[in-house]
Amino acid sequence: MMPPPSTGPGQVEGPRAARAIRRLWRGPWPWLVIVLVFFCLPLFVGLGDTDLENDEAIYSYAVDLMLENGDWLTPRSIPERDSAFLEKPPLKFWIVALPIKLGLLPHDEFGQRFWDALFGGIVFLYVFAIGRRLAGPVCGLAAVAILFSHGPVVFTHGLRSNEMEACVMLCYAGGIYHFLAWRVWAPDRPRRHIAAMAVFFVLGFMTKFVAALFLPLVCAAVLLPDRVGRMRLVRDWRAWLATSVAATAVIAPWFVYQRVKVGDGFWAMIFGSQVWQRFTASVDPTHLQPWNYYFSELVHQFRGEGVLVAAAGGLALLLFRAIRSRSLPAATVLVWAALPLTLMSLLTSKLYHYTYPYQAPVALAGGCLVAALLEGGWRLLSTSRARLSRWPGARITAARAAVVLVAVALLPLSAYRNQWTRLHDNPHPLRTMRDCLTRVMAFHGKRGFYVEHESLVHPFYYYFRDLGGWVDRGYAPQDATVYRALYVPPTQQPVLLSPKRLAEFERAVQTDEATLIERAAAKAGLSPDAVRGSREIEPMASVPVPYGIILLPRPFRGCAVDSQGRLLPTRR
Repeated sequence: MMPPPSTGPGQVEGPRAARAIRRLWRGPWPWLVIVLVFFCLPLFVGLGDTDLENDEAIYSYAVDLMLENGDWLTPRSIPERDSAFLEKPPLKFWIVALPIKLGLLPHDEFGQRFWDALFGGIVFLYVFAIGRRLAGPVCGLAAVAILFSHGPVVFTHGLRSNEMEACVMLCYAGGIYHFLAWRVWAPDRPRRHIAAMAVFFVLGFMTKFVAALFLPLVCAAVLLPDRVGRMRLVRDWRAWLATSVAATAVIAPWFVYQRVKVGDGFWAMIFGSQVWQRFTASVDPTHLQPWNYYFSELVHQFRGEGVLVAAAGGLALLLFRAIRSRSLPAATVLVWAALPLTLMSLLTSKLYHYTYPYQAPVALAGGCLVAALLEGGWRLLSTSRARLSRWPGARITAARAAVVLVAVALLPLSAYRNQWTRLHDNPHPLRTMRDCLTRVMAFHGKRGFYVEHESLVHPFYYYFRDLGGWVDRGYAPQDATVYRALYVPPTQQPVLLSPKRLAEFERAVQTDEATLIERAAAKAGLSPDAVRGSREIEPMASVPVPYGIILLPRPFRGCAVDSQGRLLPTRR
């Protein structure tokens, strides 16, 4: 009998190699690499290519003015340079502005959004970490996949926008992880996890203070019925007290400063109009929704992305484990999902992005179901060899493949593919038009932008304010002024009208153009004869934009763009 071949240097025997590979995959690092490559890094793809959206323009303007005037304690409100923006604490503005001030990030859309994408990536890492502790790495990976594949979380007021939601989502993901680590997973290091919870709470509170208040409420709701948790709370009371004092010392100074500077009006602004009125009535009637809006919208969104079965089944599985096994992590994830959404449903003003911080536990529930099906089915097939001994090997392999396919079918693969498609769809019509108008105005020596709109949509002002001569009439129709800006050559300038205002102007032209010509000529200091007939010989480009129409008379019509921001060919 010949001896087995010797193992050369650097070679590992087959069984040893298999065991090494299994040990590797049982650890976190291969899974973390997958999360980083397929979910975290894509948040940065084309990050600076799209125009700023409505609320992004508000927050980016505050950052711009902070860098310009050096007042870091009182952000400014768009479009007023001297009006304070006190709706939210300024921590997010500081986070965005400081690296730009130091030259570490560019002062553009990428620099404004960088921290949101970074925080979003850290959210995914924390969600994976919770899922791994909850039900294994498959659970964590599946939960991240479900959360990433939810379109609004990534693209609408979410993790790729200069908004507040990424900070609040990180506040909850990091806070809940360290809460569970303190209570269950690593109770021998209480100070570290208590301090981390305080850091994440300060991040959320100083970004969007009302939204962050649910974090301690969730933790308290889990601890109150938990005898061991109450005992550990008493054991670590000194650490909790010290971190609470430190967090208060970080939070309080800005509120005290603004109270001293503004007076009682500060509390009326930050709590009255922005909290009480927003949640009991509405600062915007379009925000009024029925009591079940959050739950019905979540069902609608998850059904459309193909993860409703995974989410619903996972929540039921967590409820079973919380009751049957008295699993505190399962109970915490359930409370994290249910308590804030239930309390917010009692209010009248509702916006879908308010649910983002509480979608992570729903994704974790879906991940738990995927992991349970995959691991349970695989274990069943592995432990039933006696029964399956008569099965041919191909049949066992097919059974295992069927288990994998059932688990994979619960994942939002199609939605994930759609996310990648959207990452490369980067419209930027306002930025392209602004750059073109800047060049044209410099060449012709013309400046200005005339606006008549029911409510100024903030991106227009953000991008076009530096063109000079910005005139916003609100909704005070001045037909002769619009006529002069469009058709009288010496005074032509770009015009932004709402669709309703444009229809009114066109009716006025059709009804009594002669009177408009006389008034427009008087405004331009010309005779009516010099203006008459100009509308027929002055070509004009019309550019539809969100919530309005931009009209570009002849000197500027070469700056017309399509919806993606590509300059349109000019007809001569």
